[in-house]
Amino acid sequence: MSRLHRVLVVALVLSGGIICALAETPDLARTQFFALDGIYEAGRMSGGERALRAVLRKSDATVRLEAILLHASPAGRLYALLGLRLRDRAVYARALRTFPHEDAQVEVMREGIIRSESFRALVSEIQHGKYDSSSLSRPAW
Repeated sequence: MSRLHRVLVVALVLSGGIICALAETPDLARTQFFALDGIYEAGRMSGGERALRAVLRKSDATVRLEAILLHASPAGRLYALLGLRLRDRAVYARALRTFPHEDAQVEVMREGIIRSESFRALVSEIQHGKYDSSSLSRPAW
């Protein structure tokens, strides 16, 4: 096998590992539905909640969450807003003031059922502290 072939094989193996690692770590910005406090039959944590927890463990969580707001899916923006509310209320308030007043429909999972709900209504729930004592304050499982 030539050196070029070996380099290509190694590159493919490494890129496959990176892709697998990315697949195992949900991307908060691209999450497709908003769900907290255990979902599915076994009450497992949603990928969005797991990703938000990972961001909140970072020392620069506020900066990361603000950046996510710029390019995230509607569900990702909800997680980012919730994270900002929990981490830094001043930045959260600023984000609300500058955030577009969109009213897209967002997929939400509640009690194991996915349904569409108003983005604006969900932001209002975050604003009123509905999720402040959510599973984010409990240990991950």
